[in-house]
This record gives sequence, structure tokens and C-alpha cells, in this order.
Amino acid sequence: MKRILLGLVVLIAGISAQAQNRCHADEMTQALWQNQPEVKAEMERIDREIEEYSANRPTNHQSEDVIVIPVVVHVVYANNNQNISDAQIQSQITVLNEDFRAMNSDTNLIPSAFKGDLSDTEIEFCLAERDPNGFATTGITRTQTTKSSFSNDDVKDSNAGGKDGWPRNSYLNIWVCNLSGGILGYAYQPGAPASIDGVVIGYNYFGSIDYDDGSFILSSPYNKGRTATHEVGHWLNLDHVWGSNGCSTDNVNDTPLQQGPNFGCPNFPSTSTCNSVSNGPDGDMFMNYMDYVNDACMHLFSNGQGLRMNDALLVARASIRFSLGCDPGTPIGLNENPVINDLNFYPNPVHGQANLKLTMLQKSNLHIRIVSGLGQLVWEKSVESQMPGQIHENIDLSGLSSGIYHLSIQAGGQEFSKEFLIQN
Repeated sequence: MKRILLGLVVLIAGISAQAQNRCHADEMTQALWQNQPEVKAEMERIDREIEEYSANRPTNHQSEDVIVIPVVVHVVYANNNQNISDAQIQSQITVLNEDFRAMNSDTNLIPSAFKGDLSDTEIEFCLAERDPNGFATTGITRTQTTKSSFSNDDVKDSNAGGKDGWPRNSYLNIWVCNLSGGILGYAYQPGAPASIDGVVIGYNYFGSIDYDDGSFILSSPYNKGRTATHEVGHWLNLDHVWGSNGCSTDNVNDTPLQQGPNFGCPNFPSTSTCNSVSNGPDGDMFMNYMDYVNDACMHLFSNGQGLRMNDALLVARASIRFSLGCDPGTPIGLNENPVINDLNFYPNPVHGQANLKLTMLQKSNLHIRIVSGLGQLVWEKSVESQMPGQIHENIDLSGLSSGIYHLSIQAGGQEFSKEFLIQN
């Protein structure tokens, strides 16, 4: 009788572990596509664009420089436990930087068969130091809500008990809240509507126990910050290592084909079978951040995944590379000597030709960029040591497709931005 009861306990524990939904990205994406078919078409188009770039990449390398992504963390809380500390948030940024730069202390646990696949993606993260209006910021917003938990994108909507995101062209938005249904987190790949683009993580899975100062609220075994690493991977266009349905491609060449997700901490090798063929002797790359194993058993992005994420940053999310969110400079809100005045961009919507007028109040370098809603740089101009006075630029945008575009002007450590519409 005791053996039967013990067997039931083990079975229930195993079911419970797998019922914990490590990632809800696929389910959220499918629901989004069902409600908005045009979004599916747009996300698939962007993915093809990235694939085309990848196929014609000049050399087999990542970006020439380390890309630093400004992060804003929106804490949406109903009680004190959910209102996690600044230290817990900072620990998550530390983990992201360690994991994406292959500086995590547990790389020694990668089996020798996969050690050569470990990627330093040359991607880093910082808590934003200036907000969209140029004011100094900690990169953290805190919003009290009457909602006990969230199961959808309401957390991203101030009118639904959540918090509106900052412009995705300049920031990675991460919402931290109480997620229902056993969900640890989710994210959308490039092409989702701007208002919902970003990452959502359960408050008790955000941050790492390795840096706990005694204030952290974390739930084992997902307490080392790898949920955010996983979801940011999705935001940078990575799929789960088993593909969309199991035994399908994740669009990366150096991750073995595998039957489905792994849970817990498998022993190496953990082999699976696809189309009656085993992936032995090395089996699944279950220690990959894009699998479902416990945090303590996740150790790497592969070289192919690193390239795919960099391709996304060079194509679909290119505008974030030009963000000043990580540059404290002299924030506009604290600057008593503004560099630019009387900024005017017209007409809006634009039909072919656009006019940019502004007044330089001080001698300064001037850099003007226009990027598409997908983050592609479509026009830029730099002027060194621009003298005080009025500037008038006539910009030909007639060759561009209809859609939302983003104007960014940088001068004297300040940034000015504006969205506009092109209509053909």
C-alpha cells in the first residue's frame, strides 16, 4: 500500500512539474493571430525578411559592435510581495548580461559535446537612464493595480489595470506582474502591434537567488532568472528548440532536432526520436535557454541562435541600436540649456516629400535618422559642428511603403523623437 501511495505521489509531482507552463509565447501568439490575421501575415513577412538577410549575410559574424538594449521594467502589483525590490530587478539585468555574453558561472556544466556551440551573442542590457521625454529615470516604473493577477495583455494597458509601454523603437519593455494559470512568462516575436510588444514575467520568476539580499521573492526551481533569458530570446526572434510542433525546425542549424520540451534536470544524453530516427548519441540540447528545463540546468545559447538574434537586431529591431535610453548624457528634463528649439516636421501624414525645420540654439553635432515601424533605417544625415541657426531639410520619402515611421534627432547629448505616417 505504501509503495502504491509513493508511486502516486511521484506521478502527481511529475504531472505538476510539467503543468507549470514555462512559457506561454506560442499560445499567446496563436490567440493573437486568430483575432488579428493581419498580424500573423506581418509577423511571417518580417520573419521571411530576417531569413533573407541571414541567407545573404556578408560574412558569418554577428554585429560589428556590442549592442546595448535599454530596458524599462514595469512592475504592476496588487500587494507588497508583487512589488519586487530594485535589487531583485537589477539581479535580472545582471543575469541577462551574463547569459547573453556567455559569462554565466555554470557554463562548466555544458556537456563536452555542446561546449563548442556556446555563443557570446555580443548583446547586453541596461536599465534605461532616460525616459522617452528625455527625463532622467531609473528604468523602473511601479503601478498599483486592483487586479489580483493577469492572464493576457491587459498588463500592458493603463486602462485595463496595467501600464502602457514605452516606445518599442527605443526600449525593451518588460512587464512584471502576478501571472495566473501557472504561467512563468511570455513574449512576442518581431511584428506584434507596438502596444503589446515586449516581455511579460511573473514577479516570482524575475531575478536570481544568486544575488539575493534578503528581499527577493522567488519560486524554486525557476529562481535564477532564466525565464527572462528565455523570453528575451523570443523577443529577438528565437523559437523553442523543438520548433513549432515538435520535431520541426527552430530555424537554427546547430540545435539538434528534438521531439518536444524537456523538464526538470535531465541526465546527459537525453535522446528523442523524430521520424523514427534518434538524435543520439548526444541527444537534445536540453541545457539550451530555449528549452523548458529548470533554471539551474539552463546554460547556453548556441552560435546559430546568437547569429539569428543579431540578425533580428539588424533588420526588425534595428532602431533600438540607435536609442539613447542607456546614455545618461544630460537628460532634457534636467538641462537648462536646450540645444534644439522650434522642431517642426510636416506634413503628417507624409505624401512623398517631408519637411524638417528646427532651430539650433548651440553649436553641436547633429544626427537625424528615420526608421520604419519594423526598425529599419531608411534615411539618415549627420552634420558635424552645426552652428546656431535655423535648419531646413527637404526629405524625399516617395520610395517608401505606407506605414508608421519614427524620426529621431540627436544633438548635444539630447534626443528628440516623433512618429509620423506615410500614405501613398
